[in-house]
Amino acid sequence: MLQTPNVFVDTEPFCGQKFSLDSGRLKRLIQLIKAGRLRLVLPSTTRRELKKKLLEQVDEELERFQIARKKAPLLARSSNPTITNVFEEIDVEAVKAELLGLLDEYLKQAEAIDVDPPADMLEQVLDDYFDSTPPFGGGKKKHEFLDAIAVRTLCDWCEEEEESLYVVSRDDDLAAACDKRERLLHLPTLDDLFGLVQAVDTKALALVESASGEIERLLSQQLEGAGYIIMEDGDVENVEIRHIDIDDLHLQDVEDDVVLFQFHAWVTIRADVSYWDYTRGIYDSEDKVFIPFYRIDTQVEDYFDVVAYGSVGAETEALDAVRDVFVEFDSSQTFEVDTENVVYDDEY
Repeated sequence: MLQTPNVFVDTEPFCGQKFSLDSGRLKRLIQLIKAGRLRLVLPSTTRRELKKKLLEQVDEELERFQIARKKAPLLARSSNPTITNVFEEIDVEAVKAELLGLLDEYLKQAEAIDVDPPADMLEQVLDDYFDSTPPFGGGKKKHEFLDAIAVRTLCDWCEEEEESLYVVSRDDDLAAACDKRERLLHLPTLDDLFGLVQAVDTKALALVESASGEIERLLSQQLEGAGYIIMEDGDVENVEIRHIDIDDLHLQDVEDDVVLFQFHAWVTIRADVSYWDYTRGIYDSEDKVFIPFYRIDTQVEDYFDVVAYGSVGAETEALDAVRDVFVEFDSSQTFEVDTENVVYDDEY
């Protein structure tokens, strides 16, 4: 089960996906963040490291691009505008600025929680360095300083917020650092993180489905007292909810032992309607009004699409048993009953 929504993502998933922020795992990550399922915690040093690695990848790809162009001198003499554009000089700084802007926008949409290193961070990191405490390892200690700063920053944030946090990284030294710190929970990949979210969703959905009978009962109870009208000058009475078909149910959030959800409900009602028949009557020429003299009393059946929200509380955070159920819809709305849908069966 997912122990916390807080997550730190190392630079590797960004580099491994070539900073393709609108696809693959990075897109899935931001979808879960926007849905309120995850919170991205980002040390300021990691933000700067991300930008540095993005610019390094840009330089590498520009170098390969320049080499490829030099190997095609014949194409360079073509007047075809598509080919000519490829051989025009590239505004490198404009390209870098644009890509850095996309990264900033991604982190903005992710509502990344920026965390600065603690004031006494240098002394702590130096102690870890000389004691070979993970993430410092043998042989390449100087390359682990950024990781060490990130670990200390995350630990400090967790202590202040009294939270735990997932550290997503393939780095063995970062994994070892998490093993020594209770509040830092290591996961190798984003797929591992998504798997935990999916496991929670599966249990949460099963919990909601187990409460479907109570959800329908509560919604039916509320709908019976809702506002029903007809276009004719008349009344709608004795509304009976005949059937509710829950459709398109999806989870909105899972907060500890409470599952929040939204769904569409196709509702079938029967009701008694009474209204004046304006096809039969007389016209008062003096007052210039039509006066009906026959009132229709009948029963109709109609169908409505209702958007509803609700929550199911569980007995424990394991989401294994229903504690309570809550359902609501926009009770200010009114439903227009079609008087053409007359009931002709023998039941009434």
